[in-house]
Amino acid sequence: MPRIAPTSSEDADEKQDKVRPLGAIPAASRMSFSAGKALRKASLQPGAAPTLSVDTPAVRRSSLGLSTSMIYPQSPAERHESVKVTRAMEERYGFNFLTNEFSTNASLEKEYQAYCTEINLNPACNSSILLWLLWIVTSLIELPKLIGGDAAERSISLTSLLFSLPVLVATPFLVIIVRNKKYQDRMQLIFCILVHFCAFSLLGSGLVCASQFTLHIAQRDIGGIESLAANISAVATSFCGYVASAYPASFVGNVTGQVFVSTPNALVVYNSVALNSSQSFGLNNYSSFWSYPDRTGTLQMTLDYYVTDVVLPIAQLNANLVRPLIILLIAPLFKLDTYYFIATALTTNLCYFIFLSLVFPVTSDQYLIRNKFYLVFVLAGLSSIMAIRVRQTDRFMRLNFLHIRSVEEKVRIAQEQKEQIQNENRSLKRMLEAQTGHGSDALDLDSPMAKVITDLTKIQQSPNLDAGLQQHLNEIVTLLTKQGHNLFAPDIHEQLKMKREVDLDADTKGWATTVLASKSYQRNNNRRSSTQSDEESIQPVMTLRPEVRLPDEAILSKVNDMMKAGGWNVDIHAVSELSNGKPISYVTYVIFERHNMFSFCSVEKHTMINFFWFIDAGYLPNPYHNNCHAADVVNYVEFMISTVDNGFFLTLLNIQEVFAAIVAAAIHDFRHPGKSNNFLVKSQHSLAVRYSDSSVLERMHLAESFFLASERDFNIFSGMKPKQYTEVRKAIIEMVLTTDLSVHLQLVGSLKAALLSQNRNDVMDSPMMLMKIIIKCADVGHSSKSTQLHARWSELIIEEFFLQGDEEKELGMEISPFMNRSLENSAKNQLGFFEFIILPFFDVVAEIVFTPGFKPILDQVHINYNLWKKAETMQLKSIKDILDQVFYVDEHATNSMSRISFMPKQPPTPSSPTSNAIS
Repeated sequence: MPRIAPTSSEDADEKQDKVRPLGAIPAASRMSFSAGKALRKASLQPGAAPTLSVDTPAVRRSSLGLSTSMIYPQSPAERHESVKVTRAMEERYGFNFLTNEFSTNASLEKEYQAYCTEINLNPACNSSILLWLLWIVTSLIELPKLIGGDAAERSISLTSLLFSLPVLVATPFLVIIVRNKKYQDRMQLIFCILVHFCAFSLLGSGLVCASQFTLHIAQRDIGGIESLAANISAVATSFCGYVASAYPASFVGNVTGQVFVSTPNALVVYNSVALNSSQSFGLNNYSSFWSYPDRTGTLQMTLDYYVTDVVLPIAQLNANLVRPLIILLIAPLFKLDTYYFIATALTTNLCYFIFLSLVFPVTSDQYLIRNKFYLVFVLAGLSSIMAIRVRQTDRFMRLNFLHIRSVEEKVRIAQEQKEQIQNENRSLKRMLEAQTGHGSDALDLDSPMAKVITDLTKIQQSPNLDAGLQQHLNEIVTLLTKQGHNLFAPDIHEQLKMKREVDLDADTKGWATTVLASKSYQRNNNRRSSTQSDEESIQPVMTLRPEVRLPDEAILSKVNDMMKAGGWNVDIHAVSELSNGKPISYVTYVIFERHNMFSFCSVEKHTMINFFWFIDAGYLPNPYHNNCHAADVVNYVEFMISTVDNGFFLTLLNIQEVFAAIVAAAIHDFRHPGKSNNFLVKSQHSLAVRYSDSSVLERMHLAESFFLASERDFNIFSGMKPKQYTEVRKAIIEMVLTTDLSVHLQLVGSLKAALLSQNRNDVMDSPMMLMKIIIKCADVGHSSKSTQLHARWSELIIEEFFLQGDEEKELGMEISPFMNRSLENSAKNQLGFFEFIILPFFDVVAEIVFTPGFKPILDQVHINYNLWKKAETMQLKSIKDILDQVFYVDEHATNSMSRISFMPKQPPTPSSPTSNAIS
């Protein structure tokens, strides 16, 4: 299968700079499967310590995956993170302070505009059409006035329709134009023009037409009032003239028809006298009540001026302030970016301020002056707030875009690397075929089931396929991938779950379950395993065996710190040295305490210590298959479950299954003789006879371990109910049997089948499949460790191979491949191991199970593989030369003199209740 070549971070950055610019990112592909899965499993907050039962709230995220705290920070920490990310983007991409444009990268700005057009075009067009329909409805209201009103009203209504004409006519044409791909790169400009048309129509119809109509109504009503006053019989003109000639007096008339005559001796008020409408008088700033420009004229002229030029303009300007605010509110509906929104806001403000300066009356009244300032301040202030908000939203969109772009860039680079590797593989195959003269001998690692599913998938993709046949094919593919290896066995358990009591009696169900049904692991419905009742439980062990010692608290603390700091790369040999040769006992104790298994799984501490102490002691002092390897696998399993992807597996497995996985890891090579299954079968060893040549070592590991656990002092399963123990035992058996390399390709094939059929959920919903994947990754996990640790373990396994080859030579047997010390070719040995076992398995696991949290492990696998390829290119065959000239020269710059021996010390073997199976 295609593989992703490893690169360092510097190489990745260099290659990223050389990759061609991205085009518009398809909306349908913004989120990968793994990202969607991570969101669905977001019950664990990123960065929080994973537990087995705590549900933490999900982080607020946008539809594109970036935290919404970037735009809506609600705490000091979020504000700090928002500023930090924004500044980093500013330094790298050069955000324009005002408009947010990528000022230092024109191609990136063009790419963003294309992306923005793709996601915003339809919403903006929909808003345009909706506003256009609303404008038509409001314009229809003017038609009755245009037909049935007086001349002034018809003129005002016609003016209003003329103001609406740009919106009514231009909107459909502009929408048609912007939907044309030729003009989509000008979407912002086109919609900005449309918003300006709306502003012109809305402000014009409000500030001009509405003001004219209000003035017309006021003039009509004032004229009616003055006509009524002119009909009063008493006339004040002659009287006022007489009074003025007889006495030095002044007078003024008010609108109620009263006359105030002031003489040196008295103030005389004549109430029943009406003023003459033709009488002129003057008003100026010296009058205490008049704060407007000087005015001379008749009463009618003065009142007309006061109403039309003072009162109505002030009222209209206050009332029509809502119109520019409406424009600012609807502008974001057209998806204008910061630059065009600011342009729209400036235009709107400018038009309103010009009209305000022309229409607002000149006055010295402080209240009216403050009112004029408030109009300016409110509009300018709200415009600034809206502009800042739009700028902030636009910046958030750009951050999201950069986030998506970086993910797509990595995918593109990975795809290019995969294509490059595929081309190299094809080229190498052609060269090999040309040299050997035949190409049909190459190993095909695809299982028949994978080929069947591939062919069915190709048929499913046929465009002319009947819908009914398509459905049948989907069901066939689902059945093939769901059943796994048991394709020829009926799903008894699934059927019995669906049967009602009236369908099958209890005896028939029990017989079918115990006799016919599969013996594989079936999950207990309880999320937490419960203990037995006091009547059923076995009396717990409260004492240690004489050979056993309690773990030292100080050493436990150091081991815990090492496990946390090292993760899957913990140096287990250092743990073994620290724990006096008991790494399994200390690592398992730390894990049991960490996940509270003593309580949840009802395991008594002294029993647990007894069991794992004897498991530690029962491992033989082989170079590779020893208690250090077992402890390393235990740590790897726990790391995969609780740490990778923020404890993603803790949401899929229950505590009973986690317990089974830890125990299986600890015993999976118990009492391993340092020889392969093939050696035992060829030499007709008693173990091969006992276990019928099938997974000989794995079945021996299980038998010896469960034989040890059958004694009261070592029974770590004593706190479980019989049904729970049965299921845990099944799970442990299946996991340990999975470590047999002869069934490795079956596991890879089942994963490939699920990947080809796109039925990933079948794997994610199968606890047993997940446990098999975890322990398999851990068992061959040294291939994913840091270069120095991988070199250590490689030296150990190669030495163990040579020891087997030495014994095969002494027994006169055919020496197994790569185990002949005199014909060493360690580089070719390890390359074959990587190409046939490691890379196909880790690659398919990364694609079908894990999200990006698995990437560091996968990357390290490819780094180690490349080093072995380098060793082969250098034609190095000896493991000593390879370690000196490839692994240690490249990464640690040390020589063979500073390299220590990694052969394990032989710990003393205490008396054990287990049988000596290897003797």
